Amino acid sequence: MPLKPDLPLPEAEPQRVGYAIVGLGQLTVDELVPAVRTSEHAHVVAFVTSETEKGLALARAVGLGEDDVYTYDDFEQLTGRKDVDAVYIVLPNALHREYVERAAKIGKHVLCEKPLGMNADDARAMVEACNSAGVLLMTAYRCQYTPEHWAARDAVHSGKLGKVKLLDSIHVQVEDDPEAWRLKKELAGGGPLVDVGIYCVNTLRFVLGQEPQWVFAALHQPDGDPALWKSRSR
Repeated sequence: MPLKPDLPLPEAEPQRVGYAIVGLGQLTVDELVPAVRTSEHAHVVAFVTSETEKGLALARAVGLGEDDVYTYDDFEQLTGRKDVDAVYIVLPNALHREYVERAAKIGKHVLCEKPLGMNADDARAMVEACNSAGVLLMTAYRCQYTPEHWAARDAVHSGKLGKVKLLDSIHVQVEDDPEAWRLKKELAGGGPLVDVGIYCVNTLRFVLGQEPQWVFAALHQPDGDPALWKSRSR
């Protein structure tokens, strides 16, 4: 029986993106998993981890089974998972390039935590790997999707604030675990300027809609703190 012209057509069922999350650190456990359980746009379909018991516990928490938990050596088995639309890489910075390239080789789109790579050469190689494989690559910046940042951007672009001469951006992050990977240069890459300062640069680029013409950076590390000394000596 045909629908009457005055009756609204049923809305299409929203298609949620299926993610395999790689890495079960604090960000994944405390923020990503709880958030994705309420998302209308994404859901977790697999975990990749070296901590099998943690992976199984998280799998149970989101209604997944034992077969949805993979080790890093099993990563390529995601190839046959049609429900894995994308891989979300939540690993120390030094591992981003390896897993972006591995994901591209198996034909999965990639969402990668920031910073994208340890350096510009790594980032270019990752972009090229995904371009060659025909998959999307995205860095997990969020300010482009929050109404507060869009309001700031609109205020600048509309001229409401007049000619912008100065923007001041501050981001603070406390790391109280001396064994954290962020304090190990071989895993973090460049310390707080690279790992935390990028938030400020990314936000300013978005709000202004412009690219930096030149950059100056300074780093101060107080003496006497065992954690800072350990990261510096590495």
